[in-house]
Amino acid sequence: MLTIIAFLFGLSVWFYIKSVRTATSSYENLFNSSPLAIYIMTKGSLKILNVNKAMVKLNG
Repeated sequence: MLTIIAFLFGLSVWFYIKSVRTATSSYENLFNSSPLAIYIMTKGSLKILNVNKAMVKLNG
């Protein structure tokens, strides 16, 4: 019985990780394909972490 519970728990964790990866991929595609200039920066140091293609086209 315990092995079945462990298997089901592992399976649910696997599905959770898969859904998080899918969501992350969707947000990355939205970020990269947006016609709006977008950048991501840290809140504290205001260091730019990432920019999309529209931002590069706008600012070089």
